[in-house]
Amino acid sequence: MNSLLRRTSAFAQRTARTAHRRLWVSASSTDPSLTAATSCCVDTVCAAVARAHPVGTAQTSGRLNDISRRAACFVLVSQTYPAADIERLGDELKQQLRSVYPDVCVSGTVVDEVLPNSGGSSGNGLSLLYYHPEIDQGPSSLGRHLEPRPFYIGDEHGRQRLREVAVGRWHNTVTDRFEDFKASTRWHQGLSSVTRATSHLKLPPELSNEIDDPAKVRFVLTASDKESRQTLDALDSHFPHAVKLGIVGSQTPFLNGREYTLINDSGVYDSGMVGFAFIDHGSQLQESDRAIGLPYVTNNGLEAISDVLRIERCKGNVVLELESGDDMHSLIAAIRQRRVEDSSARADGRLFAKVTRFRDASAASESRQSSESESVVFQVTGGSPAKGGLALDTLRDLTAGHYIQFFMISRDATRSINLEDTHSTDASRVEVCFCASDNMPAKGESYFIPRQSNHGNLFGGITEGGFSYGKPTACTGASARKDNGSVLSGSVECAVPGSTVVVKLK
Repeated sequence: MNSLLRRTSAFAQRTARTAHRRLWVSASSTDPSLTAATSCCVDTVCAAVARAHPVGTAQTSGRLNDISRRAACFVLVSQTYPAADIERLGDELKQQLRSVYPDVCVSGTVVDEVLPNSGGSSGNGLSLLYYHPEIDQGPSSLGRHLEPRPFYIGDEHGRQRLREVAVGRWHNTVTDRFEDFKASTRWHQGLSSVTRATSHLKLPPELSNEIDDPAKVRFVLTASDKESRQTLDALDSHFPHAVKLGIVGSQTPFLNGREYTLINDSGVYDSGMVGFAFIDHGSQLQESDRAIGLPYVTNNGLEAISDVLRIERCKGNVVLELESGDDMHSLIAAIRQRRVEDSSARADGRLFAKVTRFRDASAASESRQSSESESVVFQVTGGSPAKGGLALDTLRDLTAGHYIQFFMISRDATRSINLEDTHSTDASRVEVCFCASDNMPAKGESYFIPRQSNHGNLFGGITEGGFSYGKPTACTGASARKDNGSVLSGSVECAVPGSTVVVKLK
């Protein structure tokens, strides 16, 4: 008890010395009743806000009710709860969270499993990420705070369902230069280009007309269906300074008749993208003061079966030729050998590919120093090495001159999430972690999160659809900007089993 009092006192002293204060809170519950789980999570939020903002700090003063000082709640819920309870979850959360703050907006989705905020094994339940606006009364307290702007983007905004109709895609070389010109024009106008397909996607007013300076958007947190490519391109183009992080929801047709269940402040949707754009109304932040960390991605459980090979020819998302004529034959031999060595019933014969800008690790390490996208991993979904073509699970273009390495699922793959080492003990810091996995009920496997005392709170979820992430354009370097439209530019979609992405919030 004395140790707890000392830590609480130390936190209060640190926050008292600052003229601004943000508070991120994660809460989770595995209670089989969604009503009870909601109450438990709200109690956790209330307790965290009370510890950070002692009685007497005027949390309900009139000036805090302004729309630019809303609170936000991003929710993940497993599909083990009754459909009717999930449908009214958004309204229930808003009603209960008003006891913490008068103006709260809610967004989120249904997932396979949620991550416990204090470590341990993933499981069924409810998990919340709550953002509380600053409440300090000092003269400079209005100088810096984040405004959460809820939004919904769907088919009515011009979104096309590209994944439903494509495996391997390439374009007519006769019209390359004309298409390049049109793609460049669309990009500068804030529209997108997906493997050279025309896009008519327009962002809704709450993300376009109602934001005076797009450069102030620092963080975009989303939940979506699997058709997010065009939306991500539009967000990358319109908000180049923002970190993007999103989770693909679980499909719920047998739960409530919806393809997906996306919870938004304005209702519940069965397709599209929902989320928050966090707008920084303060002065330009220095890198050392970054409140939103850069995405940290790991691809666990993969075993290399080939060398790093140069891509000589490709079209769209299809690899046509590697640097040596024997490379494809070597890949076939490696796949066969692997299947001979592991002939058990649980053997996984899927093939994956990692695409990089550099062949050797030292060059990739130098790239990481400038925060460029050093590599991305995709599943191989079509084609045949014997026939000289492999299609990757991406709607972006491959680029001749980049490098590729092939992988298969490791025979001793584990579902462990290893977070980056950190020495912070700030209770207001949260690590947001999204994971991609095979169908959880069928596999019967859970993720395990080893926790250390020096880690902050954890918020996250697991889905078969995976996640998306993107770094600010200013952090991707000249080579990434040159590769607009390629798999190494812009936000990345990842559905590779065992992959995780972590973003630190403070």
